[in-house]
Amino acid sequence: MKRECCKPIYKNEKLQVFRVEDIPSYIQKIGMNTDYIIHPEEVLAENFVLLLNNSKYIRSPEILEKMREVFSQ
Repeated sequence: MKRECCKPIYKNEKLQVFRVEDIPSYIQKIGMNTDYIIHPEEVLAENFVLLLNNSKYIRSPEILEKMREVFSQ
């Protein structure tokens, strides 16, 4: 069964592409700790490295805190 959220969106037979600025909830969810924002799995991996390295100078510390909470359970 295919999920609706994963289907490309077409309008007048043209693929719709959205700018990140048009989807603020996406940035809120992935944070600003990496400039790479295309693949959520890669964003998570980069944040994981920051967490393991105990990085102090990050733009979205709440992302690492949430990850730390999950790993502490």
